[in-house]
Amino acid sequence: MKRTRRNRTVQSELNRWRWWEVRDLKQRWRMKEMEKTERRRSAVTNDKTATSKAKLMEKLEYKKKKKQKERKRK
Repeated sequence: MKRTRRNRTVQSELNRWRWWEVRDLKQRWRMKEMEKTERRRSAVTNDKTATSKAKLMEKLEYKKKKKQKERKRK
């Protein structure tokens, strides 16, 4: 029995992505990656601001207490 050759062009056409589909997919992927990094970056900065704010508050409290002590001495 003779083996029939499958029409490869149709098959390749089915498997092949259009260039704009690939482009759109890449853009979507890039956007997702950007969002991930942005989220990570913002989380870090938020943490930094929170800690610096806490440090600043501690400093202010320390100064306040110091002033009160000095007033008591006088």
